[in-house]
Amino acid sequence: MKQSLLNIVVATGLIALSPAVLSDEIVAILDLEFIEDTGDTAAMLCFGEDNTDCADWATYYLFEATPLRVIKGELPDEPFHVLFGRHALKKQDFYDVVALIEEREDARPEEPQYQISGWGERLRMYCFDRYDGY
Repeated sequence: MKQSLLNIVVATGLIALSPAVLSDEIVAILDLEFIEDTGDTAAMLCFGEDNTDCADWATYYLFEATPLRVIKGELPDEPFHVLFGRHALKKQDFYDVVALIEEREDARPEEPQYQISGWGERLRMYCFDRYDGY
């Protein structure tokens, strides 16, 4: 039990000090319940000499997120909707996900107010890379 608590404290400290986590971003441990594939493009893959032949690479999935623990920032206490789009993401529920979350500034009130921009597994050290289009 003590070792698990120590791992959580160390992981929390690493995340809080990580330069990849900006001041307005949120880090939390979530359970994600798959709702639907929105069909909206999350990322494109382009081919050819001048990258003009493009196709959808990933679409956004809508999940109901239940916050288990907020490590940095603030989230609603109750379950909320969140978008996440990554290539080859399975249409399933995910549990104990450590997520880097951003508020969607351009979201209308009826749309999800949050988007996952990176994720990892609980109790492991990880870094969030910045990619355009993810």
